[in-house]
Amino acid sequence: MGRVASQGMGSTLNMLVMRAFQVLLIVIMRNVYALAISVLLGSLTQLLYYLGVVKGFVDPRSGINIVRRGARGLLEFGFQSWILGYMGTLSFNLLMYLVYVYLGPGFTGIYGLAAAIANAVTALGPAYPR
Repeated sequence: MGRVASQGMGSTLNMLVMRAFQVLLIVIMRNVYALAISVLLGSLTQLLYYLGVVKGFVDPRSGINIVRRGARGLLEFGFQSWILGYMGTLSFNLLMYLVYVYLGPGFTGIYGLAAAIANAVTALGPAYPR
């Protein structure tokens, strides 16, 4: 339960920071780099949260067993989730930008709505009682 809660909290922080910076940087920069930078800032916030939960990196001089436990704890508290989330969010935002550039705002809205529906359906899959 703690791992799921920490991953959910990390994802929530990521999205809040990313969206706030996304709007701000798009207004200021007006180019595709605003998307990449906002995704990076959101993901760094998520990583810092996970490192706070795990209590930082383990000192390698403390012994190989402590390093193994520390690495396992880092991975269990969402580091893999952070990497996958960062890559997925970055690729989605860049794809959304390309749809906007080449097809316009109407198709971007349709694509964004379709992606949100697909994400909601796939997110509910694990909730199905067996």
